[in-house]
Amino acid sequence: QPIIHNPIRNSLPEHDICFAGSWYSRDHGNRKRDTQILLDASMDYGLHIFDRNYGTNSKNAFPEKYSDFVKGSLSYKETCMAYRAYKIFLNVNSVVESPTMFSRRVFELLSSYTNVISTPSAGIENIFGDKVHTISELDSAKLLIERLLKDDFYRKKSVHTGYRLVHNEHKYSDRLKYIFEK
Repeated sequence: QPIIHNPIRNSLPEHDICFAGSWYSRDHGNRKRDTQILLDASMDYGLHIFDRNYGTNSKNAFPEKYSDFVKGSLSYKETCMAYRAYKIFLNVNSVVESPTMFSRRVFELLSSYTNVISTPSAGIENIFGDKVHTISELDSAKLLIERLLKDDFYRKKSVHTGYRLVHNEHKYSDRLKYIFEK
């Protein structure tokens, strides 16, 4: 929805890197391992974590080593504002082999002109190809984060192609048009 998800940056200071979501204490495929890779790679680069379960005494609290990075939780409206306040957002996939299933946040982030670093997903690969940065190893994640944060031209060029794809083909109006045509 371009009224909500757009590239108009907040008047707040821009931050470097963010993860908004949950920690999964139980095994859920490679989700826990993938989350650790993304968070560990980001710890030296101004990481902020917004924990969906913050303050709930959930058994899914982030491990102690991430506690200094947890900034609280966000409502959906606040999350949409956060999309425009960070240079990079992290995305972790629970379902990795589906050709279509992944978080709608990937569309929302690109539409908000924010780079996405994600763990592998067949759906993301099918729809976005190289427009979403996909990593599966700690060292490659660190190198990518460093490049995105230090090279403004690369960061902006990288996100621009994803932004353009979402705004040209993946708005809610595009989905409704498709449904009505069928």
